[in-house]
Amino acid sequence: MSKYIKQNIAKFVTWIIVLILGIVMLPNISSLVAEKGQTKIPDTAKSQVAKTIQKDWGHKISNTRQVVLVFNNGDQALTHKQKDRINDTIDKIKDNKSKYDIKGVTAPNDSEATKKQLISKDKSTQIVQLDVGKRDSVRKMNQKLVKEVKTSGVKTYVTGSDILNDDFSVAIEEGLKKTEVIAIVFILIVLILVFRSPIVPLISLGTVGLSFIVALSAVMNLAKYTGLVDCKFNPNFWTNLSA
Repeated sequence: MSKYIKQNIAKFVTWIIVLILGIVMLPNISSLVAEKGQTKIPDTAKSQVAKTIQKDWGHKISNTRQVVLVFNNGDQALTHKQKDRINDTIDKIKDNKSKYDIKGVTAPNDSEATKKQLISKDKSTQIVQLDVGKRDSVRKMNQKLVKEVKTSGVKTYVTGSDILNDDFSVAIEEGLKKTEVIAIVFILIVLILVFRSPIVPLISLGTVGLSFIVALSAVMNLAKYTGLVDCKFNPNFWTNLSA
């Protein structure tokens, strides 16, 4: 076997080992993005305006997230039976505060002041404010609460600025995944038409894919263990830059 072939085999084996290590050591990207670098909704969005208002609203418990539970009956006023079911749900939440790391609950029937603030004028909607600790990620916290607050005969929602930011981040991730698939298919078709061979494009895409996985693993591990990478995204960046 010639020296040239031996050298290339050694390089090939080295890259395969690096690829395997990159895949094995690659952190959970979705969890990492949710923890280290959620995308940022513009400050002019209603959810961000609400977040600013919430700074002076509620218990002001430190190191917690503001979460709002919404109970709605469309355009009709809530019936007595629906109100009883909502109260049962609220009582269940209060009884299981430690389970969901809830530090504080502000319900409509806590006082006359909360009745005015947390019950809509047309009596069709009631909201409950929760101060939830940061033990779980936003996504995991949201999933738990959605299951807990489901109330028969009433439309129920779990919302808040942190939850909306997380949903925005998920939507961007899903969009990027679809774009990646379309891009790969399109590039593969173009390369096949140019080279008129199915093998050469696969080798080219394989090389690019290998480099991508290795680089992605390196960047994500740096973000996880050193905090070196800040993956926040601000939609206003290019607007501000051009101005």
